[in-house]
Amino acid sequence: MKVVKTLLAIMGLFVLATSVSAAEFTEGADTVQEPGPADAVDLTGTSGESLTAIHGTIAETIDNGKKDADLYLIHIDDPAAFSATTVGGAEFDTQLFLFAVDGTGIYSNDDTSETEGPGPGKGNNDVLQSTLPAGHILGPTEAGCYLLGISGFNQDPDDGSGPIFPNAMGPGPFTDVVGPKDNAHSLEGWIGAHGNNNWGAYTILLTGVTIEPCEEEPPPPPPPPPPIEVIPEPA
Repeated sequence: MKVVKTLLAIMGLFVLATSVSAAEFTEGADTVQEPGPADAVDLTGTSGESLTAIHGTIAETIDNGKKDADLYLIHIDDPAAFSATTVGGAEFDTQLFLFAVDGTGIYSNDDTSETEGPGPGKGNNDVLQSTLPAGHILGPTEAGCYLLGISGFNQDPDDGSGPIFPNAMGPGPFTDVVGPKDNAHSLEGWIGAHGNNNWGAYTILLTGVTIEPCEEEPPPPPPPPPPIEVIPEPA
């Protein structure tokens, strides 16, 4: 079932800190277990607040034994400052993914490296939480709406023919920030299975994200000019 929640419909789930103009979102009932773009939880709106955190849960299993993943529609206001991290916000091995609104992959990360994230990492796989770092060459370049995905290792986004992003292989690449495969298409679902207890509660800390509408409504048309009164010349 399609699950789309608007800001106004779930305002009770937001913790608003008006003094710093910031908002946090807490996931309610679990969303679609293998979400595509149309199933994303909509965190856009008209408040103008900074969205600083998303709290949710990756379930161990959902219906029919399928594994869980969560997908959020967010508005990135400052692409150069955008970042997302689960470091300090999860106790399981997370994965983070950023997509365009049509599901086209942008960049992803499995394990945070000591040079790219805020964690106390000492090398490959030392920080099992994920970071999409600010200012990365693969990151978003334009303000607008994007899809932010999270799953447990190794539940990966799928374009119908396989994983959108390359799987980490060998020593080292688990900490890489990677873009999509050259032949990747848009997100359709998820493939693989999160093992080794890679599920549980999470917090994604965000920068560069605000609660803004995805599409600005066009301005109303200007009013028609008043009729011109024609005064006939005297006979």
